[in-house]
Amino acid sequence: RLYTQIEWIKEMISLKDIMRNNTRDKWSYQDIVFNNQINNAIVITDSHYGNMMFREALKTGFYDLQTSRDRYREMTSSDDGMNWELVERFIEIQALLLSPICPHVTEHIWTLLGKKESIMHARWPVP
Repeated sequence: RLYTQIEWIKEMISLKDIMRNNTRDKWSYQDIVFNNQINNAIVITDSHYGNMMFREALKTGFYDLQTSRDRYREMTSSDDGMNWELVERFIEIQALLLSPICPHVTEHIWTLLGKKESIMHARWPVP
């Protein structure tokens, strides 16, 4: 699954110039729902890490977030497509949420996004 995720990220980065790039005040309903799901995943995953429930953190930070992304992709396929600003936020947040469990993979994802510093120096996400 991680390899598939990395390939999807590479594809999204290559398509970012043709993707929709609306500011927050012009987000569609699907954009708002997806953003709320990302925020919810941050809160729940952080709680699982705090309780040392690493398997649950992986479930909410990776698998559940992947499901939300897939639903967002399906819901926006008939409209103008996905919003790059939100897709980039999703990639960043998911990388940060997974960094305690799989730092090597998330470091690679971080560099794909063009980040100069290590993901280990990034701040923990907040909703």
